[in-house]
Amino acid sequence: MLTDEQKKLRRTGITGSEIAAVAGLSPYATSLDVWRAKVEGLETEETPAMKRGRILEAPAAQWYQEDTGAELRMVGTVRHPSLKHILATPDRIAKLRGEERVLEIKTSSLWAVEQWGEHGSHDVPKHVIPQVLWEMACTGLHGVADVAVLIAGDDFRVLHVQWDGELFEMLAECAVRFWVDHIEKSVPPPIDGSDSCSNWLAERFPEQTTPLVI
Repeated sequence: MLTDEQKKLRRTGITGSEIAAVAGLSPYATSLDVWRAKVEGLETEETPAMKRGRILEAPAAQWYQEDTGAELRMVGTVRHPSLKHILATPDRIAKLRGEERVLEIKTSSLWAVEQWGEHGSHDVPKHVIPQVLWEMACTGLHGVADVAVLIAGDDFRVLHVQWDGELFEMLAECAVRFWVDHIEKSVPPPIDGSDSCSNWLAERFPEQTTPLVI
C-alpha cells in the first residue's frame, strides 16, 4: 500500500508501473490513464486483480524468501540518479549469496497462466519487462532481477529479467518525450479507440440532456 507521501512523489515522474502504458505496451492501461493521473490527479479505482495483488504480496514475498533463503528489504519509491522524471517503487530488494537484486512480485489467476513461463526461465509477460528495467535503473541493481509470481494461490514460480541497457534507453527517451510534450504542457496524448479515451471524452463532453432552445 502506497503512503500519501509516496503518491505525491509519484506524480513528479513516470513510475515503473506506468512506463508500459506510456510506451503502448500495457494491456491494462493507456498513456491517457497516466496523463490523467499526473495532470488531473485521477486515482485508479482498485480492481479485484489489484486487490488480490495487494493482499497476496506479503505472502508471496515470504514464499520467495523461504524457497531461496534470500534476505528481503523494502526501499520505497526511488528516483533515477540522473533522469529526474523516472521513478520506481520495487516490491523488495533481495540479497542472495551476498549480492542484491530487484524482486518484483506478481499474482495471477489461472486463466492467465499461459502468460508465464516455467520456473527459472526468462519468459515473463512483455508488459512486465519495462517495469522491472525501471526498477533496476532506479536502484542501480543491474544484472538480473527476479519476478516472483503466485498463480491461483498455489503455483509459485520465480522467473528472471536480464538488464537491457538499450531497451531502457529507448523507454527512457519515450518517457521524457511524453513528460515534456504532454505532462508539462498539460496536453493529452493522441486519442485512440481505448475504453480509457472513450470514458474521458464522455466525461469531458457529456451528452446534451436538456432541450435545445432554438
